[in-house]
Amino acid sequence: MRTKLHFIIIGVQKGGSTWLAKSLRKHAEVGFVPGGFTMFERSDFDAMEVADKVDALMQDAAAAPCVGLKRTFFSDERVPGRLHRLFPDVKLIVALRDPIERAVSSYFQTLTTGRLPIQTFDQWYTSFRNCGPVTQWPGEPAIIDEGMYAKHLQNWWQHFDRSQMLVLQSSQLKADRAGSLKTIGEFLGLKAPFDDVDVSQSSYPGVYSLTHQRIARLLQPLYMQRTDDERMRKHRIGALSKVVRRIVVLGIERRILLPMFKRPQPEVQPAVRRPLAEHYRDDIERLQHLLGWDLSHWSTVRTLREIDELIDTGKPATSSAK
Repeated sequence: MRTKLHFIIIGVQKGGSTWLAKSLRKHAEVGFVPGGFTMFERSDFDAMEVADKVDALMQDAAAAPCVGLKRTFFSDERVPGRLHRLFPDVKLIVALRDPIERAVSSYFQTLTTGRLPIQTFDQWYTSFRNCGPVTQWPGEPAIIDEGMYAKHLQNWWQHFDRSQMLVLQSSQLKADRAGSLKTIGEFLGLKAPFDDVDVSQSSYPGVYSLTHQRIARLLQPLYMQRTDDERMRKHRIGALSKVVRRIVVLGIERRILLPMFKRPQPEVQPAVRRPLAEHYRDDIERLQHLLGWDLSHWSTVRTLREIDELIDTGKPATSSAK
């Protein structure tokens, strides 16, 4: 008999899912499954093989009344159908963040992996819009596509009932962490409250300094190596490499470089923000209709209103006015 999986935090990337996972891990009734579960996204996906691997990983958490895991595969169109075959009754949790803010944060996180040249978000997006798919790193389009929330939600709802998914707003998650955790506890049927949970801040602050990124990039060969295509990086294998990685990432980067070069998320310039907002316009309108949400507080929606006002007054939408 296979272990029952009760919930999965499916994303979105840079939407608060890591903090959610850390908070749920501390709950007395929750058993959290280790591992990243990239097997669901593999091109050679085999349902029975994956089921056996997942079941083996779940054994340590099986004694808990509520067993869950985190894997931010919200935007991968292959996953909902595959997941439903194995866990049709699982509950899903996703937190949605303003799409432009999320894209900027995702871009800088991608920089920390060494998979893109170091440049500003504005420079990257301008190049991204102008270049063909042949020159793009394979994961690059996901930085933007992850924010097409309505499209991805409808893909999940083709396989799972809407009642199985709790959709949160990252802004509310940040503004009222205790209240959000209470909502999640009720959704999962947890009886005990959340105790000893840090509700003050996010788990991993963004690395928005390009100087920090450049120094970290120089340190990466100590514990990472390039793959055959010379674009992707992977962790070196071995106990020594793991120790070096912990020293560099947790010691040098987090405790020295991050405080020294701490920066707020950079402002996206109007020449980039406006076409990017237009990219999300139809999807945001669908999202508000699907969820019954008023998203007027999203900066992306405010930018769209600004564009509409410029058009109404006869001014070009490419104006640099903020």
